[in-house]
Amino acid sequence: MNRIVKSFVFLSMGTFLFSQNILTNPSFEDSLTGWNIYPGDLTNRSIESTGNKVYGSERTVTARSGSKMLKTWGQYNGGANTTPSYYEGTTEAGKVYNFSAYGMTHADDKLRNGAKAWIQIKFFDGSWAELAGGTSDTMSAASDTNKFHYLYTSATAPANSAMVQAAIIHSQDGGDDHGAVYWDDAYFTMDHFTQLGVVTSKTLWAGSGGDVRGMAAGTDLDGDGKQEVWTTHYNVPNYKNGLGGDGVYGFEYVGSDTLVQIFDETTPFTPNNMLTNSGFEIREPGCSACLAMNEDKIPSGKYVVRSSNNGIASIINPLGIIEQSVNFGQSGYVDLKEVNIIQPTIFSKYGNKIFGLLILLYILLIFSFNKIKNE
Repeated sequence: MNRIVKSFVFLSMGTFLFSQNILTNPSFEDSLTGWNIYPGDLTNRSIESTGNKVYGSERTVTARSGSKMLKTWGQYNGGANTTPSYYEGTTEAGKVYNFSAYGMTHADDKLRNGAKAWIQIKFFDGSWAELAGGTSDTMSAASDTNKFHYLYTSATAPANSAMVQAAIIHSQDGGDDHGAVYWDDAYFTMDHFTQLGVVTSKTLWAGSGGDVRGMAAGTDLDGDGKQEVWTTHYNVPNYKNGLGGDGVYGFEYVGSDTLVQIFDETTPFTPNNMLTNSGFEIREPGCSACLAMNEDKIPSGKYVVRSSNNGIASIINPLGIIEQSVNFGQSGYVDLKEVNIIQPTIFSKYGNKIFGLLILLYILLIFSFNKIKNE
């Protein structure tokens, strides 16, 4: 999903908005296109491919997505040094930017001593004087190895801003600060949307027989690094008492091929709850929502749409039954035409109160038997 550049969001009013990843080569699949280095003659970076060997090791690296990634290391010039690899563009005061990227240091060539890496949003005035910007958390010798770390920062262009940079930084305190960092999936966007027009969901996608449906993806309205997917429903007469046809529904891609529902137009809401009802914060790697590896769980009675970049897709109903699927190596699509109403179970309605009631009955029976025995 990180490849999707155009971002859409549909509000209940039918307003159609647009945003995009400013970076044209966010995952380095097109080598170093769009990524400068300063000074321009430095060579302490490279584009690596999945399967390439780690420096000084027989072990290999794997890109987070696609097959390419950026590798950075220190200048080894005998002293402290900092090397930025960066995108650059024009800006003006008041514009808000978000920048995120994933960095990984391998155990066989990990950051050591005073070697560090981070990402930064930099602003400059018309004379190239640097202004206040934003800086992410720092990767260092203390960072876990062999896993991609999500780094994020945001900043607002201050007064007199003329240029903006989204920079990946690698630094050394001295010549013995060894280690490299692999970078992938950079995302640089402005924290606003531009209205292109006002439409209804019917005008977006039209199917046969007057049915309408559609999907768009790429937004990150709550800034949590998980992209949202917005869909329009079939125009089904009287669905959900007439509220469901042409409705707008939101899902959030939480990783590991899983989407969770975060927005339902037919549910009463205020203009703010689209963001506050964000659903889940997944903290463990893997399909933590569907496997319940954390305390987070998919809410009872909710459908799950499963999507992946290897083509596997499915629709899973609240009972855990796969209603539709496209398997690996197949071409096709899944299409949720209607939602089956699942009758709630006794446990889903009353939860652990059932066990409390059974325990209470058991205690009452014990007292009753003891009373009869003593009479």
